This record gives sequence, structure tokens and C-alpha cells, in this order.
Amino acid sequence: MWHSRLSSRAIAQRSTCKACARARVTLDSWDGYPAERAELADFLASRGKGNTLVWTGDIHNLYAGHLLAGSTRAAFEMSTGSVSSLGMGDVFQLGSVKLVEGLVRKANPHMTHLDLGHHMYVRVTLTREAAFFEAVSPHTVRRASSPFSVTQKAHVLRGSLEEK
Repeated sequence: MWHSRLSSRAIAQRSTCKACARARVTLDSWDGYPAERAELADFLASRGKGNTLVWTGDIHNLYAGHLLAGSTRAAFEMSTGSVSSLGMGDVFQLGSVKLVEGLVRKANPHMTHLDLGHHMYVRVTLTREAAFFEAVSPHTVRRASSPFSVTQKAHVLRGSLEEK
């Protein structure tokens, strides 16, 4: 059985660079509460048995990866971009978005999926053995009849939270 947790803010650490992680603390995410985040991650790791999924909202970009308790995978966390609200890709040029994605990936190795440039929603399928995620992105948000493409996929195994 899968266990789901909902959070209006990202729980896993998110920083754009190592220096930023030390200097920038935001109280609008769990980064501002490291002791409480560690306590929650420890709790999930001890009770979750490798089957906890965290659904996060209000980020406007796709972030997905492991919430860690030390080096143990406590949960797999998934946030989705927005379909119509502004995201980073609407504010910066594509080259700048790709640069920031590279910095974020380097500073956050626990983050296995990242998309700061597209509007999207996430389609989820749960089975006894695995959770399947697909980020579905419209080609444009300016037309209601725009075609969609799957831009990212994740396949997370229950019991280990390992990605395939």
C-alpha cells in the first residue's frame, strides 16, 4: 500500500547553489525549518517502509526527487508546474532557464526531475508495485485546443523508492 502526504510547500531541500543554500533561507518552504524537516523525514523513513509519496503544490515548476533522512530515502516528492500561472519559463529567456536548471541539479542531487521552462500538469498511475508519473505539457497556453506532449516520466518502485 502507498502512503500519501500533502504539503502546500516543498519539503525536500531546494537551493540554486551551495553558497545560496548557506545564505538564503526562505520561510515560505521547509528550507526555513531544517530541524522540523529532519524530524519529519526521520519519521517517514522509520514508518514509511519505502512507500511514501509526497504531493507538493504552489511552486509553478516541476520538482521531483527524494526526501532524505540522512542518506535514507524517506519519501518521493513530486510537485508540478502550473498549466496557466506564470512559471520561471515565462519570466526568463530559455537559455537562462536552462542555466538555472543546471545549477539547481548540481546543488540538489536528490532532485531527479526538474523542469523550470514548461507549463504542465502531472498524470499519476499507482499500482501495487510502482508509481508512474508523467509531466504533460501543452505546446502553448495561448490556445485551448493546443496539443500536449509528455516532457518527463518517473517510475518509482514501492518498498525502495528506487527509480527505474
